[in-house]
Amino acid sequence: MRREGGQGDGARTAVAAHTPTGTRRLPPPPPKTTGADTPIAKFFINCLAERAEDVAAYLVPLVRAVPREAPVPLLGGHRSAYIRFLTRPKALAQILARVFTGQRKDLHVKEG
Repeated sequence: MRREGGQGDGARTAVAAHTPTGTRRLPPPPPKTTGADTPIAKFFINCLAERAEDVAAYLVPLVRAVPREAPVPLLGGHRSAYIRFLTRPKALAQILARVFTGQRKDLHVKEG
């Protein structure tokens, strides 16, 4: 059923087909810290959360290297790759460093 005065699906598709598209670069969102009102939540956010710049500096070169390192010549495509950032040993080391040395205290959220 068509609405009066509105465009039908065909008209919208025709307009969308001729609309130029482009790539936009958006800044990463800040880490979500809603619900960080308990001392335990604040502790773990400070232990495990990373700045977006640090994550990007580590991950971007690895992501860009995936197509070059894992080609599948017979299929003309690429294999999937699994890139790890916050591994269990790294998370445990960050938690222990916070407990024993006080590192990362109040890094993202004020612990009070």
